[in-house]
Amino acid sequence: MNLMLGRLRNRRAGIFIFIVCLVIVIGGVIAYLVTSRDQPGELVEREVTKLEEIVAQNPDDPDKRVELALLYSEAGSLEQAIEQLKVALEINESHQGALVALGDIYMELGRYEEAIEPYLKVVELNEDNPMRGISRQLEGVYYYLGVAYFNLGKSEEAIESLEEALAIDRTDADAWYMLGATYQHMGEMEKAIDAFKEAVRFVPNFAEAYQSLAQCYEKTGQENLARYARAMVSYSSGDISGAVRQLEEVVATAPDVAEAYLGLGLAYEKEGQVEKAISAYQQALRIDPDMWLAQAKLQALGVEKK
Repeated sequence: MNLMLGRLRNRRAGIFIFIVCLVIVIGGVIAYLVTSRDQPGELVEREVTKLEEIVAQNPDDPDKRVELALLYSEAGSLEQAIEQLKVALEINESHQGALVALGDIYMELGRYEEAIEPYLKVVELNEDNPMRGISRQLEGVYYYLGVAYFNLGKSEEAIESLEEALAIDRTDADAWYMLGATYQHMGEMEKAIDAFKEAVRFVPNFAEAYQSLAQCYEKTGQENLARYARAMVSYSSGDISGAVRQLEEVVATAPDVAEAYLGLGLAYEKEGQVEKAISAYQQALRIDPDMWLAQAKLQALGVEKK
């Protein structure tokens, strides 16, 4: 399985937001880069050396060890980062910054079984947190738990974790995508389709979700929708003219596919064909009056829905 797409790895940075010390470190590095002639690698090496000296002078400060671990991670020294995080957790076993960072590094290394323990500890620490329902940190933890369980073949646990993530943030397209991938793996195509549709609802150029949608539509015999999804893969990959051609073929033979008109509107708009885009959005809404993205697009173009 090993489903860890490049776009999903981009979430790593977001899960560290709550660690104030990281913000300070990165802020200092950026400021230094603006004024320094040093190469980025030399700068990171210098910052690592400086922080190693600080940690040596303050060996019982878990925050400094987490800072150092994050710098090691940025430099690609993941095993050294793990070592520092483990020491930080020996000092303070409830240090959520260290726990999340440790889980993330294990995920990056594909050591999913090891990632689960620190993530579950974060979940446990937040059981009575009155802000847990809006915690971006916790949402990220549940998301990565879902990814870890998926890659370990534990589908039920993956679904449970991903649903917890979505309970915190219903707009998380990556979580919808992973939920769809889990249902697809289990052979529950209709549930997979529903989840993938939510993913592209929030990220209209989500190529991987469209690819999976096409596969599910083909499996369930919905060839026109499969053609629409394949066209949207082209759109998401930057082949706008190819997407227009494919989508025009879909609506010519299947004029009741609202999604194809929405895709046409997006592609036309990308090409600068505003009048055609407006017409496509309006046709999508005639078929499906609740298609909110078409409504939003028309409003952004200053057009009232008909």
